[in-house]
Amino acid sequence: MSLFSERELAYLRGERLLGRLATVGADGMPHVVPVGWSLDETGTLIEIGGRNLARSKKFRDIARDGRAAGQPVDT
Repeated sequence: MSLFSERELAYLRGERLLGRLATVGADGMPHVVPVGWSLDETGTLIEIGGRNLARSKKFRDIARDGRAAGQPVDT
């Protein structure tokens, strides 16, 4: 069962593949970056990928702090 409504799923399954991800840096400042993303086949998880993701600042910020916010971008 998806956490998203049918309307939200229809939106997320559209042509949007670009988004913004905000994390909190070690200094407490926000860090916002563009990201590629996809909705998994079950419609329950938004997956964010990237080159060398495990070495990225966004990955380190989330691993350290646990907070993040994402926003799909209409193209």
